[in-house]
Formats: sequence, structure tokens, C-alpha cells
Amino acid sequence: MAKTKKDFQSEQSRAAILNAAMDLISKHGFSGTTVDKIAAEAGLSKGSIFWHFNNKENLFRAVIDTIRGALFEGLQKGMRDDLNAREKIVLLLDNYAELIETDCTRCIDLTVLIIEMVETNPHMAEELRDLFAELTEMLTFLLEEGKGTAEIAGSLDSKMTAYAVVGNLQGLTVQYYLNRNKLEYGRLMDAYKGLILSGLFAA
Repeated sequence: MAKTKKDFQSEQSRAAILNAAMDLISKHGFSGTTVDKIAAEAGLSKGSIFWHFNNKENLFRAVIDTIRGALFEGLQKGMRDDLNAREKIVLLLDNYAELIETDCTRCIDLTVLIIEMVETNPHMAEELRDLFAELTEMLTFLLEEGKGTAEIAGSLDSKMTAYAVVGNLQGLTVQYYLNRNKLEYGRLMDAYKGLILSGLFAA
């Protein structure tokens, strides 16, 4: 069935609410972002927000899903079955760097929000942790693939290594955010790739 004008208007309203929520959360955190502020930022009524999302927590979940979709679409760009494990890991790191350079603030938001939510809203914190867990699982899979093809030593603890790499990436992002006037993220990632790849794929 073809979409009606009302359908398009509804989609536009929903997108405006999500964008307003993401912008405000990045500035004020979850607890400091009220439905009133979101409505004002989006140029819509509070009733429109409740119609689309029912409550603030559902809106926040939709924000997480939006970020998750953009993150994993970006990370998987160019992935092909014919690439070996090293090539896939390099591509994943390059894609991550591109995402950071495109929208560093959103990636910082996730790290800051986890810290806030652990204290104020454990259920929401768990959903945010799940997002990073997906990245960890993706890396774990690639490391296991490398072990299976003997590119990576069979003794490697893939899960713990994946956790370490995700933690490194979060740290690199914070370092870049704090020193954007001095650092280029691409060069920072190149240095990190040299470090991690020489360890994983040492002859």
C-alpha cells in the first residue's frame, strides 16, 4: 500500500523528535533532557512525542536503536566473505575511524551516557552496554575466524581481546575528542592499527 501524506508527516515528526532528543542528550544527558525541551527543539507538541513513543524511556530506546543502526551499518561497509581476517579487522577499524571523524559527538555520547545510566537508570545502562557488546561480538567472531585460518595464534583469548580492543577504541575516541585541535583521528587510528595488528598477526 502506498504511503499517504499523513504517513510521510508522521515519519518526519518521528525523525525530528529523534534528532532533537539525540542533540539534547548530548548536551544535557538523559536526566537533563526533558520532554518539554525535546518538544521545543523539535518544534512539535508534547502530545506528538507521547503519541510516537509513549514515554521518555521508549524514546531513549529509539535513540539507542537509531545510533545502533547507523553504527553497525557503517562498521560493516565493504565487508566481503573473500577478505581474510586481517583485512576484515583493518576494514572494521577504518570504518570505525570514519564514523568518529563524521560524528565524534554521538560516539562520545554513548560512553558518557553509560556512566550516567549506571547510577541513575540501570535498565537503560544495560541496553547501552548491549550496544557495545554487539561490537565486541563482531570482533570476537573475526578473531575466531583468524584463529581458524591460522592467521592468529590459537592460544589467543578472543573474547577478552575483543573487550580490550573495544575499550581501546572508546579511549581513543575520548582522547581525540579532548584534543581535536591537535589530533587527526585517521593518524591516531593508523598508530593503533600498527600496535594491535603487530600483536595479533605477528609472524
